[in-house]
Amino acid sequence: MRYLVTGGSGYIGSRLVERLSQSNDTERILICDIRPPASFRPKAEFKQLDVTDKARVREVIEQEKPDVLIHLAFLLNPIHDEFRMYEVDVGGPRTCSRRLRPRA
Repeated sequence: MRYLVTGGSGYIGSRLVERLSQSNDTERILICDIRPPASFRPKAEFKQLDVTDKARVREVIEQEKPDVLIHLAFLLNPIHDEFRMYEVDVGGPRTCSRRLRPRA
């Protein structure tokens, strides 16, 4: 399985990447986040990605062709820019899910 994990550098994402990297079924894990992970695991690579950048999301998904997309990118602490919070927390999953297509 080829995984793409948005928010893979955060606490929850990094725990998931750790577990996925231990699976024999895992071929590759692409961590997509605005910052790199604190540590790297076997089978894992990093690409900087802001889930609100629709063109970049499309490009990365088309290049990588993941079997599974796990969206964990979100703003943990509230910020004054409510539109930005909505764009990441709600728009991010919508952008990612619209770009994922089954592999032929």
